[in-house]
Amino acid sequence: MTQTCPVFPRGPLNPAGPVRLVCLPFAGGNATAYASLERALADIAEVRVPELPGRGTRFGEAFATDLPTVAAEIAGALRAMPQKPLVLFGHSLGTLIAYEVARTLAAAGGAPRHLVLSGRRAPLTGEGPLAEEALTDAALEARMRRLGGTPPELFAARDLLALVLPVVRADYRLASQHVPDPTSQLLRLPATILGGDADLDNPPGLLPGWGVWLGRAPAVQIWPGGHFFIRAQGERLAALLRDVIAAEAPAP
Repeated sequence: MTQTCPVFPRGPLNPAGPVRLVCLPFAGGNATAYASLERALADIAEVRVPELPGRGTRFGEAFATDLPTVAAEIAGALRAMPQKPLVLFGHSLGTLIAYEVARTLAAAGGAPRHLVLSGRRAPLTGEGPLAEEALTDAALEARMRRLGGTPPELFAARDLLALVLPVVRADYRLASQHVPDPTSQLLRLPATILGGDADLDNPPGLLPGWGVWLGRAPAVQIWPGGHFFIRAQGERLAALLRDVIAAEAPAP
């Protein structure tokens, strides 16, 4: 797989890393979303971040409308790479993508070794998609401000914000319309679930519910902060992923 693969347009800092860590982006994120993690973990892992349609190097492509298709594309690109132990990390929307990628890979006999799912409560059946009034520009901007993960200067740059909002809208719609298929084979993979103690949209009490979809009780860690607690806890996140990667690395 070359560095020009549309799904993984950015080559890893350490292609020879013994473990492949794939970081799945949050709503509005692109292939540069985890640049700090890439740098922090480059000494021990091949870190990859996919580019979803409609943003970054894939600007102009139609936005994805269902998560299984997104997962199949990412899983296909991963299967085409030289095989090595795989760890998946996702935050917010990225947790759903990570979960579906893991299920797609597992169905083909290549399950990842560990999932780290951050900033999203377990899916609930019967919720239904977001109402359209929650997806207007004004509603999206208000939500982005409340969640706190967007640089303040973006809101002042109205032309740039106008380019970002359609991406965020498509990603929110993608997430809200998806609930995993409860009849599919359960993963039964080791998983670590992370949440912020002040994340009102994803209260800590709902995080253990991921066990329903994983087929085993996950390890749940509650960290200080709101929805984007990983921003303030970047060093702690890197340390956790480093421990997971080290545990999955092949013996020398």
